Amino acid sequence: MTTIRLAIPDSLHATVRDIVEREGMAVAWSVEDQCYVGSCPGLFYGGCHGDDERAVFSELCRIVEETIELYEREGMPLPLPQGDKSTQKRDDKKAEELASHV
Repeated sequence: MTTIRLAIPDSLHATVRDIVEREGMAVAWSVEDQCYVGSCPGLFYGGCHGDDERAVFSELCRIVEETIELYEREGMPLPLPQGDKSTQKRDDKKAEELASHV
């Protein structure tokens, strides 16, 4: 996959901007899927996809914002940086809990 870095929109909530800058958010062309794939692995599993890279990036921004709102609404802390292996079990449990609310 070729990763495309797009500018983070100024309209993103400050918390979203912090997470994106800390964890990374990327849109990449998938040769296998023949489409652009957007992800923010430090915040959630999965992502979005489509034929237009900017549309995928916009959708990804929306998903990131909604994910943070869900964490806040459920009173759960946001994930710690991916490099901290001691938090992996805690983050996996949080992801399972969030998935059960969708």
